[in-house]
Amino acid sequence: MDCLGDFNDLLFPSERTGGSGGIQRRFQWFQEKLNNCGLFDLGASGPKFTWKGPRLRGHSRLFERLDKALANQIALSDLPNCALKVLPRLAYSDHNPINLLLGTPQRGYKARPFRFEAMWETFGMIERRKKEILARLNGIQKSPSYPYSNFLNSLEEQLQVELNDVSKMEELKWFQKARTNWISKGDRNTKYYHLKTKIR
Repeated sequence: MDCLGDFNDLLFPSERTGGSGGIQRRFQWFQEKLNNCGLFDLGASGPKFTWKGPRLRGHSRLFERLDKALANQIALSDLPNCALKVLPRLAYSDHNPINLLLGTPQRGYKARPFRFEAMWETFGMIERRKKEILARLNGIQKSPSYPYSNFLNSLEEQLQVELNDVSKMEELKWFQKARTNWISKGDRNTKYYHLKTKIR
């Protein structure tokens, strides 16, 4: 048995910063429930907190680690290399996305071949720029001073706007690529055509 998601609960006081105090019973209750079910927190890599809460009057902004991956002993023995990765939070959500990695890729895995498309040369390498922005967001959100730094919060907002622009370009690229496939393979008696007509 394993569980993944937004539990809206904390295991330890270190999973929270900012806001008001007085929630010690909340930690104890959740720990007790996990112990009763034989579940363990897998921990995580990436930004420490997975939720960015409100800034209440008289308190600093609230950050918590609400999203977790839990597993029992059987799941841990079946998937000994599984790990949870917290990804950079995007502008449209107050939660960081999480990615459960079940282990290393199979040996037969090969990267897809690179295909250069001249029409995107003017935009630069969209994927590379997106990775750069996500890496910077990840670094900002992992910084211990992030919850308290106006500069880092402002920089995060700027990067979120830039990421949104890059994502729109990426979406346009995929739209045009799909359109090209339809024009070249579309109305022939091919697997591609039959798949598309089934979807419609």
